[in-house]
Amino acid sequence: MRMYGKIAAIAVLFLAGCTTPVLRPECPTLVNYSLADEHTLARELAAHPEMTMTHRVMRDTAGLRDQVRACQKAAN
Repeated sequence: MRMYGKIAAIAVLFLAGCTTPVLRPECPTLVNYSLADEHTLARELAAHPEMTMTHRVMRDTAGLRDQVRACQKAAN
């Protein structure tokens, strides 16, 4: 009987460590661009509409930046 008590106590100690941890997302850091940088980019994109891949990458980047902002908001 005494052995079962020790085994039960050890089992309780092991099970007490099995709690669910609180997980928080780790979000990338965004690079902040000045308004002048944004205007320069807009002018360059407008001047070269034939550069379709560049336009596509910029749209994708804008979407990724929105996702990072949402991640950062959820983490706080």
